[in-house]
Amino acid sequence: METRAENTLKLIYGQSGIFGTRMSLPSRTYLFLLCLALGLPAGVRAQELAADSLATLLLGQINARRTAAGVAPLERHPLLDELARSHSANMREYRFFGLIDQNGEDPQQRKDYDYPEIVGSVGMAIAFEYGSRAAPVCQKVMAAWTEKGKHRKNMTDPGHNYIGLGVEPYLDGVYVTVAYGALLAELVTSLPPDTVLVGDSLSLIYRYLSSAPRNMLRVALLYPYPRPGRQAKYVGVANLTPSWYDQYFRIGFRCSYGPGRYSFLIGMGREMTSGGLLLQAVPPPGQ
Repeated sequence: METRAENTLKLIYGQSGIFGTRMSLPSRTYLFLLCLALGLPAGVRAQELAADSLATLLLGQINARRTAAGVAPLERHPLLDELARSHSANMREYRFFGLIDQNGEDPQQRKDYDYPEIVGSVGMAIAFEYGSRAAPVCQKVMAAWTEKGKHRKNMTDPGHNYIGLGVEPYLDGVYVTVAYGALLAELVTSLPPDTVLVGDSLSLIYRYLSSAPRNMLRVALLYPYPRPGRQAKYVGVANLTPSWYDQYFRIGFRCSYGPGRYSFLIGMGREMTSGGLLLQAVPPPGQ
């Protein structure tokens, strides 16, 4: 929630904000004194407010294109926002420009590792543009994405239902990342521990995010079958039946197939995606 001080700064500098604007010394001094008077922390800058403004403008432009194409608008998801922001920050910090990050991971791998609580596929679009105000920068970013067929298709893809936006100012420009999500579900209970005991029972509750009929949802447990002298591998698949409660469903299973790795797939029909969770079952103490 925005503070009174942040709202006041927006009224003074405008919703479009400032990216890398070279302010005069009196102006900078006035802004510093104003921040102190309003109780803003020292880290708050006009460009930080402008980052939020640019993200809002981009969302409006993308959803306007979707509406014109007869496709439902996208809703921002906080975890996709975090995914997009972290990629923009990484591009700035590690001085690269691409969808593969400094660790060699693609967007889907980063989502599965960092945000296993959201289930579904993700895609990204990135941009770097110079500019001093959010509105012109937004126009240039949208023009660049419109020129590329893949990015243009992503904007109006009916399979996407959520979006995340990450803006990171840098010198006189800005890194922009958009994360498109075709999300099926979101875990609402706590993430289970990485290590459990053989025989433990787990119960997970998800919020259903897709518009597809619920009877199309499939859940499959992947379980290990240890072989003498070999590392436990996924060799078994068991179908799980979710229990529905309005827009929520519960998945329950027991780690009863011995020690090793347990995971599960969630999907529609034959299209399955990783449930995001990876558990290691170990024997109880003394066994």
